[in-house]
Amino acid sequence: MTTADTPVGKVKPLTVSLDESDIDWLDDLRIIGMQHRPKIDIGRSSVLRLALRRLREQMTPEEIRDYLQERATQAASTPGRRRL
Repeated sequence: MTTADTPVGKVKPLTVSLDESDIDWLDDLRIIGMQHRPKIDIGRSSVLRLALRRLREQMTPEEIRDYLQERATQAASTPGRRRL
């Protein structure tokens, strides 16, 4: 792990709601990390921090807003609670 991969500042607990398939995928990553040498504990929080860092590198806040707005528009045509 490089310095860029370590959290900057204090890490605070946060509750996040994920689909069951996303949770299963995160659990699979942890298993993969423990099956190979050297073993690495791939925690859910570490993966989410990595994803957020990559998202910040690849998209502007405006692009994220536009993407989520498009998803909301598509979701409005389906029954049930909207999930972006």
